[in-house]
Amino acid sequence: MNNLLKELALGLPQTQLVERIVDLTERLFPRKRVSILSLDESTNCLFTVAAPKLPIMYNQAINGLEIGERVGSCGAAAYLKRSVIVDDVTKHANWTPFLKLAASANVKACWSVPVISTQEQCLGTFALYDERCSTPLAIEIEILESMSAVYSVALEKYALEDKLTFQAQMDPLTHCLNRRALLERVEQSHCFDGNILGCFFVDIDKFKQVNDEYGHCFGDKVLVAVSEQLKHLLPEQAVLGRYGGDEFLAFCCFPDEEGAVAFYQTLSDELNKPVTLNDTNISVSVGFATKQCCSDLPMDKLIRQADSEMYKVKRRNKRAVPLRSASPSLIDINANPEKKVV
Repeated sequence: MNNLLKELALGLPQTQLVERIVDLTERLFPRKRVSILSLDESTNCLFTVAAPKLPIMYNQAINGLEIGERVGSCGAAAYLKRSVIVDDVTKHANWTPFLKLAASANVKACWSVPVISTQEQCLGTFALYDERCSTPLAIEIEILESMSAVYSVALEKYALEDKLTFQAQMDPLTHCLNRRALLERVEQSHCFDGNILGCFFVDIDKFKQVNDEYGHCFGDKVLVAVSEQLKHLLPEQAVLGRYGGDEFLAFCCFPDEEGAVAFYQTLSDELNKPVTLNDTNISVSVGFATKQCCSDLPMDKLIRQADSEMYKVKRRNKRAVPLRSASPSLIDINANPEKKVV
């Protein structure tokens, strides 16, 4: 147990931690089979995390099981937030609907403890299955609860790390990559698979005027709308980020230059339908530049080229593409601005 805690503190990946916990528990209980289930809070259903010694058909049957006061051992433990010990499944009412399944998996007993967070939320269950009817000793329950507690601490640690990573990499308003994370991502050449790398520089026209006349709250809605629109239109493998206040950068690979140009034209055409928000036309300008994926051209130079093209578009006013929501819900067109347009 001490080694497990040390590895957790040193950054043991979650998949390896689960393997370690299962292995350690099954060595402590050599005749029993471990099952770790996670609870989906949105559906109140349990899903298999690890149960290597249980039959596949059994794991598939209980995957997605809705919890309840009388739902087996794990379903009840998650619902009640307390241990549910069934020493003989054939004699326990909770197992009546599952007797055929239990028999096919040679399950005679199941001891389940909930995995509880520091906020008293159930995160899942930690269970032992036995091929024989069996009643646990007090020390066995204590060990099982200790393993569950370690797993709970680990889950909260991983969740916190994920949250901190998200906050460090994502723009909080648009949920696009922030500038630093975007540049780091695009510098990793393995992110892109293709011959031509396209860089799309998107800038909202007269955004300062939007903020001045409507207020920053409405300006934020415009930023979110642009980001959602880009997410909707860009290929799945594209890398999108908020580069500056009202600027977005997107990178995507194409098989050839013609494909990149064609996509740019398609993107422009898709955006080329005006929308009026509180008597003001909102539009964006898009600049475009490409390079060979294997080229030594520095990424910052590619970005400057796309930026330069974007300003040419602004000046020509030929590619000043009006903003259009990818769906009506992206912008509340009837929203009350902080200041009416005069």
